[in-house]
Amino acid sequence: MSWVVATNDISPVEERLGRSSVEGSRKRPDGTELKWKQVGVLGTIKDSQLPILVHFENLSSNLNVRSALSTLSRNS
Repeated sequence: MSWVVATNDISPVEERLGRSSVEGSRKRPDGTELKWKQVGVLGTIKDSQLPILVHFENLSSNLNVRSALSTLSRNS
């Protein structure tokens, strides 16, 4: 089990870790496409206490970070 931290800007995270983020996307059941950049997924394989950092690129007024994260966790 891992934990996720949402950020408004993933660039400082990339700089601090010396790693580039990876793009991800998926369509929700309602047809809305989520797009994000993430850092840390591979680190959780070695140590599940490390966080996954996520920047959502296309959140709208009807989709907030909390609902986006819950959608990801149900489908991973």
